[in-house]
Amino acid sequence: MADGWLHGGSPESFFNGEVADILREPAAHSDGDSIVYFRRSNVLVAGDIFTTTSLPMIDRKLGGTAKGLLDALNRMLDIAVPENIQEGGTYIIPGHGRVCDEADLVEYRDMLHEIGDRMRHPVNVQHLNLADVKSRRPVLGWEGRYGRPEWNPDMFIETLWKKLGSSARNRQGCLQGLRSAGFAAHARTSANRLAGRGHIKTPG
Repeated sequence: MADGWLHGGSPESFFNGEVADILREPAAHSDGDSIVYFRRSNVLVAGDIFTTTSLPMIDRKLGGTAKGLLDALNRMLDIAVPENIQEGGTYIIPGHGRVCDEADLVEYRDMLHEIGDRMRHPVNVQHLNLADVKSRRPVLGWEGRYGRPEWNPDMFIETLWKKLGSSARNRQGCLQGLRSAGFAAHARTSANRLAGRGHIKTPG
């Protein structure tokens, strides 16, 4: 069903007697994720973008990113509608675990956002190494509920740390480059001014 759209077909399909919207979510769990919304049944199928049995799964080797995953979760929240006091309403089918509603999805989205916030300052500002970030336990509060041997908190933290650290190093490199360029430009301007006053001669 999704293959036709991914290769240039329609993002909508008539399936099992009703219309299904197929929405591609690039760079979420991987670079090949889609969510499917069955309109008449009011059912949203999430795949591995959302799971109730583990921490958010981000496969960097297959193009997954935390930002893409967060964007996909927010898009699902735009679609899901609660029935009463944030309960019931749209059925959300995770890749693993029980059937959920919007409240469950909000809790999962907020967890990813909170863990990212806990790591951002230590990585981007303090420039802590991976071991020091792990020692701060940014997943505290969710370790017991979502930690699994195949995708444990340390593995999840390392994935986020690599992305945040890479972004921080890129920014540092850009800033250093700008400082170097600014210093060189300032030095040339000063030399030209002095040369105009007859103090020094500029090369060339």
